[in-house]
Amino acid sequence: SNFMGPIRIESTGTSKSEPVTRQTWESLFDERGKLVDPLSVKQAIFIGGLAPDARHLAWPFLLHVFDWDSTKEEREHHVSIITKEYQLLCRAWKWALLECQKTGMNMESILGGVDLEQFEREEGTEVDVFPGDGPWSLMDTSSRKSTENIDDLLGLNEDADGLNTEQSWNISKTLENTFGDKGPVAALFDAFTTLTSPSITNDNDPTTAEPMDPLTLSEAFSGGPNSGSPTQFAGGQSPHVGDERDPTREQTDQGGKNEGAIMLLPNISQKRTDFIDYVCSFRSQVLKDVVRTDRGIPEFEPGDESTNSLLYIMQRVLSSYAIKDRDIGYCQGMSDFLSPLVHAFFVQRGNSWMSPQELIELEAILFASFENLMLRVGSNFSSDQVGIRSQLARIRRIVLAVDRDLLDFFDKSDPSFYSVYRWVLVQFKREVEFASIPRLWEVFWMDHVAPNELHLYVAVALLLYERERILQLDAGQFDQILRFVNSMSKQFDPEAAIELGTKLYLRIGRMDAGASVPEAVVADSFATLGITFGL
Repeated sequence: SNFMGPIRIESTGTSKSEPVTRQTWESLFDERGKLVDPLSVKQAIFIGGLAPDARHLAWPFLLHVFDWDSTKEEREHHVSIITKEYQLLCRAWKWALLECQKTGMNMESILGGVDLEQFEREEGTEVDVFPGDGPWSLMDTSSRKSTENIDDLLGLNEDADGLNTEQSWNISKTLENTFGDKGPVAALFDAFTTLTSPSITNDNDPTTAEPMDPLTLSEAFSGGPNSGSPTQFAGGQSPHVGDERDPTREQTDQGGKNEGAIMLLPNISQKRTDFIDYVCSFRSQVLKDVVRTDRGIPEFEPGDESTNSLLYIMQRVLSSYAIKDRDIGYCQGMSDFLSPLVHAFFVQRGNSWMSPQELIELEAILFASFENLMLRVGSNFSSDQVGIRSQLARIRRIVLAVDRDLLDFFDKSDPSFYSVYRWVLVQFKREVEFASIPRLWEVFWMDHVAPNELHLYVAVALLLYERERILQLDAGQFDQILRFVNSMSKQFDPEAAIELGTKLYLRIGRMDAGASVPEAVVADSFATLGITFGL
């Protein structure tokens, strides 16, 4: 074998400036709480990064939770909205778990430290607890009766089912009257499943909607012919349950009932069963993934989701996201994107005291940041993998533009560039040390260069840097290039990756990478770019 391991790639540090600290960040706002010079701030972050204690403040801007030109008052108003929405989502999946428990189902694999007895008491007495049943017990009664955001929560403003804004508003305002003693949370989910059904037979009476096809636990985990084909991601099965399903499919097996389905109490409608089954299906996978994500990091290592606050927050956020975006649901790999955010928001921010309301709002901002991050990377988790395949195809076109010899090697050994699949799937999360991930990602999120593609230029730049060693491998042997790429893990720092990827983009990024092959662009060495690296 001609296999040779990669060399250590380190930045020269020539373009590195001091990171933006919390103190510096807070000094950049005027008396209205508005950034004085957003462009300069972005440039400073791109060049020097953010200090750990500033990330929980700046990342919501980088991930477009807050507008760069927003005032403090505008941000506070937005936080109040997203906090109420997040509270609704948390109550949603708790309610579904409570209904599961009432059926006598074994809750061990889906409970995750949630105190359902406490939740049931609080629902019955109109008291909201947030988070309320985990390592933190925080009281908040501000949103129990609030329904002004239900339209947005259920997607009614999109007029997808022929409901206009006035009708949607009337529905949200009369939920509790309509559903009576079921309570506000149960009412929310009768409305959720009704208003998102395939058709509305009477625009003025949403309760006449046709019930949706039920999703059962057995289908979600078996991957059977009617399961929506859960897809493998990062080595495991994802209960992706948002796929279109055949409404005419027979609902029973030979025994007259769907084997493995949750048998609900008689007074629970079929459309509510759909939602309950959906929650129970993804909760099992969420809890499995949360307890094995970044366990080598001290703050994530001890306990489980019922005793470790960070793990508890992760399962709350992931469960709420799976409800908010049922098209994607939950897939393995999402916890890899969430854990650095949780660490930045609740560990790196420091130990300064926070009131219960501030903690509530911080978790809601975390959720909104994760949701917007999924807008960037969510296609990585689509069941048809079209997002991953398109990015790998883009990597191939960039290689074509800069190095025909390297492309020829890959065409013989790995024409689809599956050897760098992991680089793309979780954007180098497992290739650099955990402490270095924030620096790499915050540059990606800024879209300062190569908007939403800088990670692809970084991938190609790293391959180009190692081209001599790669070309010495046996052509046509996929296992060799895969082993080489995997051995590059932890062998480069983010500053080096940013330098390489940025300068590669600046040289060829404005060209049509698939149209022609520029001469003497990068092919043999990065020395032509004025970068020197220590071994």
